[in-house]
Amino acid sequence: MRQEILKDLYTATEKRLADRAVEIAKNNRQHWIGQYEPILNQLPDGLIAKYPSYHVNIQYPWDRTFSKGDLKTSQVPRFADDAWENIDYIQEKWQITFPVPIANPVNENNSGYTEAETQELHSEMYEDAEKLCKEKITLIREKSRMQNYLQDLTTKNRTHKQLREVLPSNLHRYLPPETVRSKSVKKEARHVEAPDFLGERQTINLLEDN
Repeated sequence: MRQEILKDLYTATEKRLADRAVEIAKNNRQHWIGQYEPILNQLPDGLIAKYPSYHVNIQYPWDRTFSKGDLKTSQVPRFADDAWENIDYIQEKWQITFPVPIANPVNENNSGYTEAETQELHSEMYEDAEKLCKEKITLIREKSRMQNYLQDLTTKNRTHKQLREVLPSNLHRYLPPETVRSKSVKKEARHVEAPDFLGERQTINLLEDN
């Protein structure tokens, strides 16, 4: 139930933001490499490094000093702690993949294999990237809160009847089928406050679908 709710609430928006990250990576490559591409395409394959993907490093805010302990924000974990609910930065690698290898920065790792070399964000892309980063931060915080709300709710309320009493009515369709049980002691439902953004998120999804 929890995963179905999260999937329906956030998959479409996550894909939309991911597509914009790909577009920024594409444009970043153009700013760094595009002016040289006509010349590069004339060179023999053996003289130029080629790779099927291009990667750009994103660490926002731009003036923040990042440390090894900072979270990689590309995907909210299934069990997000308070650090995710209050996150105020983005640390990711945005990339674009091509059907065939083309001229892209590469390096050789310790095992001797070639891998994509991550480039820095071009100054011309700061504005678009900043806008996307801010939207990603908002979504990460919201999804983390929703995820933890559902975890708390289903931990405190196990039965169909309990969940129906405390789950917002617009989420009742996700309830598992009610099972027939032998008569037992009635267990009171334990209320968990629903996130205040739930209605707005569902409205946003409806508008985007249309």
